[in-house]
Amino acid sequence: MMRLHRIAIRLGALFLALVICQLAATRVHAATVESGDFVEEVERLKNLAFARDSGLYVAPSAAQQAAFSALATTLLSGDLAGADTQAEALDYELVEFTDTLSGAVYHGLREVSQTRGWGSYFVNLAFQSDALVETPHVLFDTNSWEVGALTFRESGARGFLMTGAHRNANGTGTADVAHLAVSIYQEVHKAWNGTSGETTAWQIHGFALENHSSFPPGSDAVLSNGDGNVFQEVIDLDTLLEAQGFLSYAYNALGASDPVNLLVNDGEPGTTFSSLAGTTNVQGIHSRDLGGVFVHVELERSIRFDTQNRAIAASAIAAAIFDVFDTVPPLLVRAEAIDATSVAVSFTEDLDSPSATTVLNYGIDNGVSVFLAVLYSDGRSVILDTSPLSDSVVHTVTVNDVQDLAGNTIAPNSQTQFEYLAPVPVHVEAIDMEMLIQGKRWRRARVMVTLLDDANQSVMGASVSGAWSGLVSQNVSNITASDGIVVFESDKVSGSSGEFVFTVTSIIAEGYDYDPSANVESSDCITAGNLSCGGDPGGEPGNGTGTIRGTVKDQNGTKLAGATVDAEDLSDRASRGGKYRIDQVPAGEAIDVIASASGCSGAVTQSVTLAPDQTLTVDFTGVNALQCN
Repeated sequence: MMRLHRIAIRLGALFLALVICQLAATRVHAATVESGDFVEEVERLKNLAFARDSGLYVAPSAAQQAAFSALATTLLSGDLAGADTQAEALDYELVEFTDTLSGAVYHGLREVSQTRGWGSYFVNLAFQSDALVETPHVLFDTNSWEVGALTFRESGARGFLMTGAHRNANGTGTADVAHLAVSIYQEVHKAWNGTSGETTAWQIHGFALENHSSFPPGSDAVLSNGDGNVFQEVIDLDTLLEAQGFLSYAYNALGASDPVNLLVNDGEPGTTFSSLAGTTNVQGIHSRDLGGVFVHVELERSIRFDTQNRAIAASAIAAAIFDVFDTVPPLLVRAEAIDATSVAVSFTEDLDSPSATTVLNYGIDNGVSVFLAVLYSDGRSVILDTSPLSDSVVHTVTVNDVQDLAGNTIAPNSQTQFEYLAPVPVHVEAIDMEMLIQGKRWRRARVMVTLLDDANQSVMGASVSGAWSGLVSQNVSNITASDGIVVFESDKVSGSSGEFVFTVTSIIAEGYDYDPSANVESSDCITAGNLSCGGDPGGEPGNGTGTIRGTVKDQNGTKLAGATVDAEDLSDRASRGGKYRIDQVPAGEAIDVIASASGCSGAVTQSVTLAPDQTLTVDFTGVNALQCN
């Protein structure tokens, strides 16, 4: 019995030990814990990246993109246990990496085994700068990964992104995450960039001066926001790089003599550097669409191929990120009329609200008064409420005493010009409809809506919205073509008698003002079957009048735009589709409907009698067509 008792005790102890071991293994999170030089860890990961034409890169599915986006969001929130579980499902590991040179602790995501080339990503949960440092071409842009890693460490940035494959891993551009909207890299950028782009993204690239003969000799760096503007982040970095002896420039779409361009380029046109503008970079597009800041940094080989220069450049970028260098006052970028009584004034950086919203700090010439100044949500634009602006007049806005957040004051009497162009009236000139028959049972209606401005010119690119009613119920929208016409087709119906009615509900066109009261017609209809088109707006009920409508063509079946149709003392001119419409035609008596057109011999007359409230179709086609040259 004693021996059995001891065996039981030993078995119990063994079981307890196993339980304790199991509990010890079940940590708050199961991150791999490592330490070392972070730059060396990035180099190790860079060496695992798939090479050019390796054919090994695997594009992620939509489900994998969504799952990785959720993983990146979880990690950024600090939920390490949740991130560990999500990472495991994607064959990624969560690593807790202590950088022995800085003492900072980073939490990263890296592939357990390099099988897809999706990249590695690190966050600093104790970040000092709300920024992302991104290296999308770790193999193509030689040593850009090192500049990025050094910058991440020195700036205390929130996140670091590096790709896991050469941009041409499976062929040209197949893994170029800077230009692929579908990639894990892009999903992490979007998850960590913030819902309103509040996290500034700094992306490190490289170029060889020998491939850019138009650049000034000795160019070391080209910077940009990717949108033609130059904001404070670029100005700061340009200044810091120049202070270190590097020759730095900034792409922009401003004039060569613009004060901002003079500051960053010394008069060299900003468009000189358009080949490195980063305008199509998908991370930049995402950041800008959210109203955020994206800084595209191109470093020449003179920097990237020299160990000391790489470290100096990284320190300059880190200083710009950390915002320890801001002695440059805000600059006036542009002014733009929003409408007849509103002007938007843009600056290079975030502004001090009290100075930015002081009305007396703004003046507009030609007798325009400023009543209110409101700081826009982007922090660097001010909306001015003004007295009415005159059409096609160039105005000068003058700004004084506006400060940035560091207390730097804009140069006295800073000026820029803008022109207010009053929107051109636009109206519906015609709504032409036809019935489409499909087989013996199915039919649908097609409508062509023509837009003209007040000078009878076609309006291209307008967004036209409308509604189908009657046999179908649909809301539709489309864009006008170069001829000012937009086409819609209704849903099809089976064997029904009734009417298809189309009504224009809205028109939106930049530079135009929709005036519904000027419409020749706003609604039209066509019948399916033999029913009259009772839904078509015609004469006023009970007033003894009706409507005559139809199409005018020549003997060859060509629609005669501009043809004149007369009925009694009423008249209409045919639309581009050859359609005409005459309302308030007297009912109850025979009247002559006469069609004529320039270049046609004689006129064609048809006699008709209308019933009250009737809409009657009178076509000048076939035997009644006009005979034209």
